[in-house]
Amino acid sequence: MGMLFGGYGAQGVKIKRVKGVYVMTRKRIAVLTAQADEYTQGRFLSGFFEKAFQLDYDVCVFSMYLKYQDTASREVGDANIFNLIEFDKYDAVVICTDRIRTPGTEEGLRWRVEHEFDGPVLIVGDEIEGYKSINIDHRKNICGLMDHLIEVHGYRDIVLLDGWENTANSELKKQGFFDSMKSHGIDVDESSVYYGNNWFDSGRQTAMEITDNREQRQTSTGCGVCQ
Repeated sequence: MGMLFGGYGAQGVKIKRVKGVYVMTRKRIAVLTAQADEYTQGRFLSGFFEKAFQLDYDVCVFSMYLKYQDTASREVGDANIFNLIEFDKYDAVVICTDRIRTPGTEEGLRWRVEHEFDGPVLIVGDEIEGYKSINIDHRKNICGLMDHLIEVHGYRDIVLLDGWENTANSELKKQGFFDSMKSHGIDVDESSVYYGNNWFDSGRQTAMEITDNREQRQTSTGCGVCQ
């Protein structure tokens, strides 16, 4: 991770003039995310902290309480955390766009960094044109999961619970699902793919939909939303 901000010096230290005196201060990275205490996000942040501190960077995390909310007022209230950010106080910005799912919030943040910030910006968990990004190989991961279900457990009648429809990450997961199924000689099409919201409630909803339709009931469900 530190290499991405290597242009700022290996030790992450800058010289700043305070009341006529030059002092050395640690550089700061702002991380913008949602539901920072969630398991996978917590693992990412722990690794990020460790590497940043090794390079003498401070890290400030601005996180919404949840990835998405159930009312419009909660969307506004939860997203207000990002209004506290003074981008000129930071040397680099990391935006976990795949975590921030409140409508319009992630787009608004990108507008702000484009107009209020002139340092490096890194997108995590997604690929957006014009930005440096780091993403998971979703196709490979889902393909490996399907291989395991088929080869180890003997399942062949499988559906995929994917993430949000018409997103790059969901397309990669679906491709991994199709690739594995077809490589094992199993016919599969779009009817075997369900779309959710990368959260627990879509798993429950999909399970109910499958079990309610006895004629379409499957023997296994591959979860493509776990990251």
